[in-house]
Amino acid sequence: MWLELHEGFRDHPKLGRLARALGVGRAQAAGHVALLWTWTMSHAPDGDLSSYDDGDIEEGAGWEGAPGAMVSAMVSARWLDKGRRGVVVHDWLEYYGS
Repeated sequence: MWLELHEGFRDHPKLGRLARALGVGRAQAAGHVALLWTWTMSHAPDGDLSSYDDGDIEEGAGWEGAPGAMVSAMVSARWLDKGRRGVVVHDWLEYYGS
């Protein structure tokens, strides 16, 4: 499998919001998003992460900071959506799940 990455990714406002929320640079934030996406491809191909806890998701994204900080920041920046059942990757099936 492969993942399509658009040229606008590096300058997307959501990436800047994530970087600021985590206190990291844009390149590190981009790495966490990319790691999360590739982990999702293997572990939740439909983008539904509700069967995983925050620790699992953060490990998949390569986060080594404060527990819960990455998932919270990704929800705030809209890389992840929090639903009734749990967390899902924002617009996963529209962009990456095909």
